[in-house]
Order: sequence, then structure tokens, then C-alpha cells
Amino acid sequence: MQLAELKSEHKHCIRTKKVFDWVNRVVHIKEKEVISFPQRKEKFKDCICCDFKIKCNSNSRTLLWKGYGIDHVTATIKIKLTSSCGCKLDIFVNGEKINSICEGQSFCGTIGKVKHIEIQCHGKEKKSDICCCGEFEVNIHYTHEEEPCHMDIKDAICFLSDEKGNPLDPYDHQSIKCEEQNEDYPRENTELTLQNGKKVTLQKITVLKSGFITVKFLNSKNKVCMVCTFPFLEYETFHLCAPDGTKLKCKITDFECKVKIMPQLDKKSNCIKVQIFIQICQSIQVIGDVKVKVFGTLCNPREDIKDTTICPPLEIPRDCPLISK
Repeated sequence: MQLAELKSEHKHCIRTKKVFDWVNRVVHIKEKEVISFPQRKEKFKDCICCDFKIKCNSNSRTLLWKGYGIDHVTATIKIKLTSSCGCKLDIFVNGEKINSICEGQSFCGTIGKVKHIEIQCHGKEKKSDICCCGEFEVNIHYTHEEEPCHMDIKDAICFLSDEKGNPLDPYDHQSIKCEEQNEDYPRENTELTLQNGKKVTLQKITVLKSGFITVKFLNSKNKVCMVCTFPFLEYETFHLCAPDGTKLKCKITDFECKVKIMPQLDKKSNCIKVQIFIQICQSIQVIGDVKVKVFGTLCNPREDIKDTTICPPLEIPRDCPLISK
């Protein structure tokens, strides 16, 4: 029976992928970077001007300017009352009245630590019409002070990212570039001696791994103080069985990133040095198309089984008889 089956089999030729060589390797990449932090103080200036029209004898003040999120503001204020129907204009800085002017008069002064500026118009006659009109101008000078970030750094973390700092999955084949540099470094035949003394001829292959690492610096409150993104690249040489027509397949099997802050010798400097340690585990395969001869017989689909079973009809239950009380 087995002989008959073998005689009925035919030879078939199929094309498939073959792994010519396969190695696993761990690569360690070290990068030294110098980060420059912003200066402790930044000075800014701004000029704001507008016209105002307010009601006379209003119960509330009108806000002309207010600072949000800024400190140490010095402002030069200029207010001119062009028309007022006989009413006076009171000027308030940080909630305190500093001056009153009449129609045609102006007020100009430089005041420190300004937080907000308000005005209010009032007169002897009971008028609630919009009659106080004028011009407002303020020149602001302020200094934005922050605790220098590099003086409060307690820790740093790093991760694989794109060039904009967005985190990436290291096991995605597009996250880390791992390619053979065949154009710049063509394959070369190299004769090697194995441990058993046998000599073999392998191909010397150059592989480039590159990507981006993002470092986050954390202060003593575990808040992000600064974020920096750095590129990395590493050339490696492999001796593999890689005949003509084969291709290199690279797969990342493990990834780890660590960062260490170097001791700062100059305490007044706004620069710090960091050492980045990258560990990449990789699986490198040489794959090519080959033809394989197999034995087998051609198969045809079987005939479908016809179901001759007839389902019985559904019996409708009768109505229940009425039960008399």
C-alpha cells in the first residue's frame, strides 16, 4: 500500500525563504552630551495703549490692565481724560487710589510692583451715561525670575523617541533604523578559522543602527524641568554566511536606556554633562529565496453531502379554555 502511494506521488518544485545564517548580539552605545539651561533671569518689555469710554457714577471700577503669571512689574502709566461731562476720573493701582483728574487733564507716572490698573468716574450730578472718555497707555518692564533648573536637578530618565521627542515602541521595526550599509561598505569575503580548526569563508557585513533618545530632567519635586532629544548611531561589523542575492533581516528583541548626570565642577555654570547608556539586543538573519523539491499528490475537493432530512412542521398550541370564577 505504501509503495502504491509513493508511485502515485509527483515531484513538485516550490520557492521559499531560507535562513542562511543567524546570530544574536548585544550592542552597547555610549553618548556624552552637554546641555545648556536658560539663564536665571529674562527681561521683557511691552507697550499697551487703548481708548476707554465708561459710565459716570458707576458702582464698580473698570479694569484697564492686569498681569497674569508675571512678577516684578514696573509700569509707566499715562492716562488722559478727553471728555467727562463735569465728572472726575479716579485712578487705582493695586486697589489703591493714586490720583484724580478732570476733563482735559492727564496723569503720568512710573510705579513699581504693578499688578492691576483700574479707573472709576464719578460726579456731583446723578448721571449714569457714558460720558468719561479718554486715552490709556502703559509701558511695562518686568523680569521673569525662576529658580535655575540645573541647580535643582535630582534625577533624569531617557527613552526611545522620534526627532520631536514623542515616545516610540522599541520593538516596532520602524523605531530604530537597522540596515545594511551595502553601498558605502560592500560585502567582502573573509576567511576565518573556527574553534575546531576548520577554515570557512564568510562575508563581512556593515550594519548601521540609529535613532533618537529623549532625556527628561526632574527636579526635587519630581517635576519635569527640561526635555532634550539627541540622535544616536552605531556601526557594527558582522561575519555571516551571506551569498549573493541574500538580504539582511534585523529585529530588535530588547532595548534599555539609562542616563547619568555627571558631577558639576563649576557651580555657576548653566551647563551640565550627561552620559547616556543604550543597550540594544538584536537578532540578525541572512535570508534568501531557494527552490525546494517536494513529493506530493494533487488534491481535489470532495463532493458535498446533501442533507435530505425534512424538519417537522411547527405545531401551534391551542388556546387555553377560560376558567370560570
